[in-house]
Amino acid sequence: MPVKYQDIYSLEVASRETNIYTENQLFSYHDRLSNMKANLFNYFIEASRSAIFNFNYIDHLELLDNWLIDVVLTNNHRIQISRRNIRNLKERLGI
Repeated sequence: MPVKYQDIYSLEVASRETNIYTENQLFSYHDRLSNMKANLFNYFIEASRSAIFNFNYIDHLELLDNWLIDVVLTNNHRIQISRRNIRNLKERLGI
């Protein structure tokens, strides 16, 4: 089932599949995340090696006790930002 890029909230690797989250649905796609990343627009941010999200759908950020950051999307899906990607997130959001 085709999904428009602007409707994608996040993409995450689980086992050998890539899960594609939209506002109300979850799709599984049998391809590597790195292959899909090449086709994504610049409004997607890499959260970790196994997750990418659309920053247009950020509801808020939460600072965790271990100094990591969780991004909470408007569909209430949480994505943890890896330590190596925190600087990139701050730059992209202008904070």
